[in-house]
Amino acid sequence: LCIALLPYFTHAQRMSLGLFAGAAGYQGDLTDKGYDWAELRNAVGFVTTHRLTDHFAAKVNFTHCSIAAADIHSVAKKNRKLSFETPINELGMSLEWHKESRVKYTTSGDFYNCSTPYVSLGVGGMRFHPFVKGLPAESPDLKADFSRTRFMVIFGAGYKVGLGGDWTLSFDA
Repeated sequence: LCIALLPYFTHAQRMSLGLFAGAAGYQGDLTDKGYDWAELRNAVGFVTTHRLTDHFAAKVNFTHCSIAAADIHSVAKKNRKLSFETPINELGMSLEWHKESRVKYTTSGDFYNCSTPYVSLGVGGMRFHPFVKGLPAESPDLKADFSRTRFMVIFGAGYKVGLGGDWTLSFDA
């Protein structure tokens, strides 16, 4: 079925494929403030988007990143000496709404990508495997048998810039 539908899904004006790179960070008990910029890690992934209408697109993305935090960077909790690091793999599906139509035609009928802000909402799942340092051996946290898979609600915003031809640059948050 997928092979039979491939020509429909790969129509040049409907589907886009992309790679992305960015940063991932932790915000929680091991940080004094929002993100600890010293502990940001690389994030990489790929995304495919299928334009449904002039203003809506379905998006599937996969991200691989790592997050970490340590009490050593905290003023109030430095003596506790806890730290962790975990790789994270995420797979998500979302719906994008573009303020402006992503499809524009010149007066001669040629197609081009326009620039537009957008918002997105979706669902996904993530898998992680934390490595923790500094907890006592008898700590219940180390013995806990917990699921390393989590459900996610995805929401975001961004701006897509048409670079001409088949190229688009996106800025996402």
